[in-house]
Amino acid sequence: MIRKIVYINIVSLAVLALTIMCEAKRPADNSACTMDAKAFKSMDLADVKILDVRTPEEYASGHVAGAKMIDVKDSSFENSLSGLDKSQKYVVYCKSGIRSGRAATIMAKHGFSDVCVVKSKIDELRSEGMPFEP
Repeated sequence: MIRKIVYINIVSLAVLALTIMCEAKRPADNSACTMDAKAFKSMDLADVKILDVRTPEEYASGHVAGAKMIDVKDSSFENSLSGLDKSQKYVVYCKSGIRSGRAATIMAKHGFSDVCVVKSKIDELRSEGMPFEP
């Protein structure tokens, strides 16, 4: 009987851990756009603003051509959003897709309705042939 209770507790904790990990990687909301590197590269970027939400050091090491850097980890991130047009379409990327999801969530809370999260790693963007600037 004790063995069965221990087993049930272990399984319950594993399910809880997986749920928490999946929630951490979820984009802004159910209506948020997500895309991979291939879709990002093939996208018509004429009317899209690209946001790089990595740190200044990461941005300086190379970023997608034309991307504006707004560090989601910086305490002024939300204040920085006030300088952006909420009616504009935004594509947000980071190193792995986690910070971009967090940024999209914050942007949605501030009234941005057209935000798409790139879920690919930055190395995949490079290998897909996205243009980068130093």
